[in-house]
Order: sequence, then C-alpha cells, then structure tokens
Amino acid sequence: RRCMPHIGTLYSMFLVVVCDDTPPGTHLYWESGLCFWELLIASASYQLHQYSREAVASADNVEVEHLRTAIAEKRFHFEEDRRVVLRIIRSFMLKRSLVDDICTKDASRLHKIF
Repeated sequence: RRCMPHIGTLYSMFLVVVCDDTPPGTHLYWESGLCFWELLIASASYQLHQYSREAVASADNVEVEHLRTAIAEKRFHFEEDRRVVLRIIRSFMLKRSLVDDICTKDASRLHKIF
C-alpha cells in the first residue's frame, strides 16, 4: 500500500510489455483496476509503443473526462485504491496532454489543463 504512489514512476520510466494472461479463477487482466492503471500510465508516458502496440489503442481511447467512469467499471481488492489510482492516472494523463500540446505547438487546449 505504501508503494502505490511510486508505482506510476516505474511504469513511466521503463518500456512496458503487457502480458494479459491471468491465472484460472481470477478476473481478466482488462477488468483489473491496477492493471488498467499500469496500462494508462505506461501509455501516457510513451512506454507501450515498442513492445505492446496492441495495448496502446485501448489505453489511448480513454479520455481524461471519462476516466472516472472507466475506473468505476474496474475491479479493485481495496475500494480505497480506486481514489488513489484515479488521482495518479489523471495526473499522468494531464502531463501527457501538456507534452503533446507543447510538441504540436497547440496552445488552444492548454487552458483546459489549467
């Protein structure tokens, strides 16, 4: 639990390979709130593109405005983790938007972030 705020750093600094196999009797990878969290952070940090291109499309389809709904559909072992994950993902996605806007020189969207 203490490491949760730091996991985002791990998935944002190194290339990520999505392995969506799960043990029998457990919920699917795509249903897991923590796996979803890792996927979105890796995508927002451009860490999926080399080894997990197929996962990029599902992660990139989630908009910041719809994040709360997407998280509500996921499964968490501890309900309080949902709030923590939501805050962390939102921060990474906003950072990604800011970087994209700067790289494309699109200042028109910057007012939405701030």
